[in-house]
Amino acid sequence: MIYWCVVFILFVICCVACFSMSCSSSSTPDLSVITCNTGDLSGHKRPTSEKILEAIGGTSSPDVILLQEVYGEAQARILARAHGMAHFAFSFYTGKSNGVAILSRYPLENSDTLHFKLSHTGYGAIAADIQVGKQTITVVSVHMDNVYWDMVEHRKAFKGGQVDVKMASAISFMKSEFWSDSTRKQSVQEFMEWLESRGCETVIVGGDFNTVPLSRAIRAMGAHFSDALWPSLHYWSGTYKRLSFPIMPRIDYLFYSKGVECLSSAIGSISPGDHYPVLAAFIISGN
Repeated sequence: MIYWCVVFILFVICCVACFSMSCSSSSTPDLSVITCNTGDLSGHKRPTSEKILEAIGGTSSPDVILLQEVYGEAQARILARAHGMAHFAFSFYTGKSNGVAILSRYPLENSDTLHFKLSHTGYGAIAADIQVGKQTITVVSVHMDNVYWDMVEHRKAFKGGQVDVKMASAISFMKSEFWSDSTRKQSVQEFMEWLESRGCETVIVGGDFNTVPLSRAIRAMGAHFSDALWPSLHYWSGTYKRLSFPIMPRIDYLFYSKGVECLSSAIGSISPGDHYPVLAAFIISGN
């Protein structure tokens, strides 16, 4: 079964490589968005605001920045001001000193937070509405539960600045992510119910989902949203660099709903910690 899964994935990669096109157009975007997990597990470092600014500012000049593992409202305010953004919203993880944030050039309205019931780490999401032209867009920064709880004993498998993942653990984890009702899959269900309760229609979601493309959690997101990196070779590029594994996995995503068109997307080349940012430019229907 694993053999045929690998064959299928390689086949899809080849198809995308032959067909490869980023979701681009000559049109002028209405909205540019970046998502980035700013934390760093290696050595329990806390990336500085300057390092975060280098990673985000070195990619483009976004209208909305969706961040995870931001160390408090003060850091969110510093980052917003440094980008010339007058608006931000922040929410702590449950029992933590860091959390999720939204930075925006547009006023943020109806801010709301979610803490996942099954999260071992107190992770969750923050949402707010922005007005882009004639349209109201809900923007969301989300952080799904940490994969290390499923693969290794949390924070006890670091060697040389990397998470030491054994092949057997990786295979077991992948089987769980592709075929079982993982913590992340159940959190996606809770997340979608939360968005529905808010009455969200046009939505852009960015964050650290802590799982790979084609997993059950990502397939569940795909039932409602489009992945900004599809179709392009960036879809298979990695965003997390601290695993002692031959392949760097992509666990960070930007999703968008109907009413939004992706013009371009990419993975940033500078990491503030152990994640690379994902960025995209969008057209909003009706503007």
